[in-house]
Amino acid sequence: MSLEVRDLSFTYPRGREPIFTELSAGFRFGAVTAVTGPSGGGKSTLLYLLGLLLRPSGGQVVEDGVNLSRMPDGARSAWRANRVGFVF
Repeated sequence: MSLEVRDLSFTYPRGREPIFTELSAGFRFGAVTAVTGPSGGGKSTLLYLLGLLLRPSGGQVVEDGVNLSRMPDGARSAWRANRVGFVF
């Protein structure tokens, strides 16, 4: 099982510059992955996108070949409740 982003881009509605563009990466469930970078570099935004808390401006969030990024809110909430955990 895996979660991946394909050509992911995101710009906040009032933002002028995209946070990132055309980001593609894969994440295997059960693996430990570190997301590092400078302040304001998009680390938290990426985690929010992976957890379906935000919708990408472009591209896809995919689990095992299924595009999750365009699911309705209720389905996104159900997926998050059963598949993802956040520790702040």
